[in-house]
Amino acid sequence: MKIIIKICKIALIIIILTLFCIALLIRSCDDFVSRDEILRLTSPDQQVDAVMVEINAGATTAYVYKVYLMPTGKKPVEHDKHVFGATHLDDWKIKWLDSNRVVIIYSRADIFHYTNYKDIQLFHPIKGEQTKRIEILLR
Repeated sequence: MKIIIKICKIALIIIILTLFCIALLIRSCDDFVSRDEILRLTSPDQQVDAVMVEINAGATTAYVYKVYLMPTGKKPVEHDKHVFGATHLDDWKIKWLDSNRVVIIYSRADIFHYTNYKDIQLFHPIKGEQTKRIEILLR
């Protein structure tokens, strides 16, 4: 009976250590992903930024490019919703056509996400909170 209890204790310790190692491995994977802002372009009315972020998850994956529309100066974070996402993006540029329309221009892209508009919450010191709709075009 004592031998069975010892075996169960050892097995439990091994299981706990294994789960701990797996958790560490999963956590360390985040450290290998880089998210770099490579372009920030402010709208003509100075209220909204179009922000291009390049994501590198390592040697075995393609670079991922995401475009965010944010109130001027705000930095996009992981949980913010992007308006454009692609891999294998070649010869690209972003251009504001006016204060309500932005165009993403590219020669080649494998697009996995696109939305043609985004409503941005802006705060004006006198008028209070306002919503501004931005149209996103692709060329």
